[in-house]
Amino acid sequence: MSKIQFYLGEYVSIRDGMSELELDFLSKELEQNPHRSRSQLRRASKRKAFIQRAKWMLQDTMIAAGIATIVLGIVGIIIISTVA
Repeated sequence: MSKIQFYLGEYVSIRDGMSELELDFLSKELEQNPHRSRSQLRRASKRKAFIQRAKWMLQDTMIAAGIATIVLGIVGIIIISTVA
């Protein structure tokens, strides 16, 4: 009974309040070591989900910066060729 958590008489799932990405990492954490406490499992999955979101944001930023650089280069070439 120590593994089951109740809140005001109702069972509280380990998955309550987690996003789909966090749930994916939670299932991977449960496969690796199911004997850890609920708080450790939730913390690890939330941390990995945060890191993944940060990686995605960095990749999106790098793509946008690359596109902006290409567009500015083309505009610069057009401006230089019309002035000369």
